Amino acid sequence: MIRKLRPQYGYIKTFVCTLTALLSFCSFAMCHEGDHGSCAIQKVHNITQGNHYCTINDAINHAASGDVIEIEPGVYNEPIHFNGTDITLTSIAPHDRHIVENTIIDLSEAITPETVIVFAGSESENCLLTGFTITGGNSADIGGGINGNGCNATISYCIITDNSAFGNGGGIANVSGAITHCKILNNTTSASGAISGCDGIIVNNIIANNKSIYDPSAFAIASAFENCYATIVNNIVFGNDIDNAPSVGEQHRLTIFNYDGSTESALVANNIIVQNNKAFATDIFMHFIPGATRIIEYNCIENWAPDQFNNISTDPLFVDPNGQDNTLGT
Repeated sequence: MIRKLRPQYGYIKTFVCTLTALLSFCSFAMCHEGDHGSCAIQKVHNITQGNHYCTINDAINHAASGDVIEIEPGVYNEPIHFNGTDITLTSIAPHDRHIVENTIIDLSEAITPETVIVFAGSESENCLLTGFTITGGNSADIGGGINGNGCNATISYCIITDNSAFGNGGGIANVSGAITHCKILNNTTSASGAISGCDGIIVNNIIANNKSIYDPSAFAIASAFENCYATIVNNIVFGNDIDNAPSVGEQHRLTIFNYDGSTESALVANNIIVQNNKAFATDIFMHFIPGATRIIEYNCIENWAPDQFNNISTDPLFVDPNGQDNTLGT
């Protein structure tokens, strides 16, 4: 005999109400048409297409050239690959220091060492990365924070800090586009340069307290710029160091070093370049070769020969250099 069970109306009613509420929340917060992924709050927004995503990479993978992808404050533990798409990847307010400091792409806990931001190399000047803290990268090759692979993308208003690379460019490597209004701080390389192989416009940045590790087999080591045939203008280059370098041997410790036989032009102008650990009489070594225009002028450079090429060696009067406040004094 089949026994009929009496329905428990109260339980059924509660279940139906709960299910209805969940479906309503899903349709409102995370599951409406155009959304991708399943997470409590989707903080990645393709403004152009009107879609929301759980991860930055998912948004990039679904983007088309010209799209603007906006990221809300938070910590994003994923390596970012631009895949050759000319997009704008931005925080919600890239000119707001508080927003930049709290919109973080962080690989410090990654199981496999990786560069934080990787460009394919085909991105043009129409590609923009702006308004992020980029940290925790650990590249087995070049570019701990960013590897541009020769792209022409623009990088602006970013804090690139506490990244490392076994090869050149603890902070940034091989970006041929503009690098502007960034702070490049406390990056480390086992080779040379916080910024390496970047040949575009490098303007209005702070490059400070980065470290290169001395290699006795290398002709020279640079703590800040290595083989950047670029327009380097209006930057503060301060407190960069070369670790374990001998106290003698002037070729070993530099701040800006260009010496690879390239005939590309380079301009270093209107920068403050002081209190970097080096062994040359000055911070800069620029190999002048026929066919290459190399200009070093109107800078404040520690220990520079008086009035040579219109440079000076006057103390820039930082507010608190020992406390790492390299704001200019009066």
